[in-house]
Parts: sequence; C-alpha cells; structure tokens
Amino acid sequence: MQIANCTRCGKVFGPAIGRRLCPDCAKLDQEEFDAVRNYLRENPGADIVEVSEATGVPVKRIQEYLREGRLVLAQGVEWLKCEQCGKPIVTGRFCPECAAKLGSGPAPPRPEPPEPVRFTGRGKVIRDKWRRWL
Repeated sequence: MQIANCTRCGKVFGPAIGRRLCPDCAKLDQEEFDAVRNYLRENPGADIVEVSEATGVPVKRIQEYLREGRLVLAQGVEWLKCEQCGKPIVTGRFCPECAAKLGSGPAPPRPEPPEPVRFTGRGKVIRDKWRRWL
C-alpha cells in the first residue's frame, strides 16, 4: 500500500489516485471552493482580494483553483496572466493561442536507440551498423 503526506497538513494517509490531500483537508478544500464559487456567482465583478476577505480563503488558494481550471472568471476580470505571453486569461495557465502553439508544436527529437551489439563466439564483437571489429 502506498502512503503519502498531505500537502496541506502533513498528515500521512493512503492516497487515492490523483489525490494530494488527506480526506479531512479534501473536505475543507471542497468547502472553501464552494464558498468562493458561490461568492463569485453572487458578485461576478469582485476582485480577488475582495473574494478572499469575504470568504476567508487565501488569495493563493483561489489562484490555485483558477490554474487548475476549477473556476472560470467572468470576462473583463483580469486576475490571471498567461504564463507564456502575459495576456489576461480567465482560467488555466495559458491563453488559447499559446495553448494551441504548445499543444501542436513539433515534438522534441527522440534520441536514437543504441546500436545493437552482437557477439560472435570467437571473442570478437561486431557492431551491426558498420560491421566494425572492436
């Protein structure tokens, strides 16, 4: 069984797939997320500091919800900037243009596999690519 430390409280727990919080902190995180989401529904033009003060959720955690894509901001609200070009975005880490560039760009070159080496039974090694004796 795998074990991990909760990223919020440090408690040791048996993680579910993809979870980084213990069950207690996951419940608290969901409650904080719901409070932020509900406040933004009622006050769509609020800034991040106002939301933080009204809900008691730290600004950093609200930004995490946005970066994870769990929250989407109303148009015209500029809390986040694209990590690539710096344009204002409403959710995630990249603007649509940069996401398209990063997603469809050329793949990095793959290293060539090592040359196969063949042993002849006479104590000599032959490299198959150039048939050189070593």
